[in-house]
Amino acid sequence: MSTPYSVNARPAAKGISWPVRLLTLALLFGGLAGGIGNLALVPPGFWVWDMPALAYRFLAAAAFSYVAGSLLTLTRSRWVESELLLATVNFYGWPLLLAILLQTDQLDWSKFMSWAFVAVVAPALAISVPYLWFNRRRVRREARFPLDPSLRIYLVVVGLAAMLVGLFVYIVPRQAGFIWPWAELAAWKLLDSRLIASMLLTMGAAAFLVAWRNDRGAAQLYLVMLGAYCIFAGTGVVLHALVTPAFVFQDLVYMVIFGVIFLVGLILFPRSPVSAAVAPHYIR
Repeated sequence: MSTPYSVNARPAAKGISWPVRLLTLALLFGGLAGGIGNLALVPPGFWVWDMPALAYRFLAAAAFSYVAGSLLTLTRSRWVESELLLATVNFYGWPLLLAILLQTDQLDWSKFMSWAFVAVVAPALAISVPYLWFNRRRVRREARFPLDPSLRIYLVVVGLAAMLVGLFVYIVPRQAGFIWPWAELAAWKLLDSRLIASMLLTMGAAAFLVAWRNDRGAAQLYLVMLGAYCIFAGTGVVLHALVTPAFVFQDLVYMVIFGVIFLVGLILFPRSPVSAAVAPHYIR
C-alpha cells in the first residue's frame, strides 16, 4: 500500500518565490482566456494566424491543461510541482517559437494578438529558465514520495508515444497522416501541425521528467494536466467528427486513444494527500 503523504509538508526550506507564483497566476488566467476563446472558436482573423476549427480546439485543450495545472500548483508549497509546471512552459514554448521562426510569414505582425503572444511567451520563458537552473538541486532536499511501479510504466509508455508522435508531426507534418490524420488535410498549414505537435512533445517530455523525479506530487500535477488535455482534445475531436463525416473513423480512433489515456491515468492516480497535521510523521 502507498504511504500516506502531504504534498504541502516539506523540510525547512525557502518557499516558492513571488515571480514563480505570478507566472503561475499568469498561466492560469491566460489559459482560461485562451481555453474559452479557442474552444468557442475565436472570430476569423483574431488569432496570430488562421487555423482550422480542430486546431483551435487542440489549442484550447492545451490552454485548459495549464488552467488545471496552475490551479493545482498554487495549492502546493514544494518546488517539485512548480518545477514541473515551469518545465512544461519550456517544453512547449521553445518548439513553438522555433516553428514560428521557420514560418514567420504566417504571422500578421500588424495584429495586436501577434505582439500580445510575444509579450506572454517571452516573459514566461525568461522567468522559468533561470528559476529552473538555479533550483535544479532543490527537489533533492524536499520530502520525496515515490511512485508505484505501475504508474512509472504508464508515464514511460505515454511519454514515449507522445514524444514519437510529436516529433514525427513536428518534423514532417505532411507525411505524418498515418499517425496524425489531420496533418494531411489541405486546410492544415505546417505551422498548425507544429503547434499541436509542440503540446504532444510537452506531454511526452513532462512524463519522462515525472518518472525521473519519482514523486507522487509531481505525478498528480502531470495527470491532472494530461487529463484536462484529453478531455478537451477529445471534445474537439467529437465536434470535428460531427461536421466532417469523411473523417469519422480517424476521429473515433483518437476519441478512444484520449479516453484510454484518461481512464488509465485516473485509475493510477496517486493516493490523495493526508492532512498536514498527520503528514510530518512520515517525512524523513
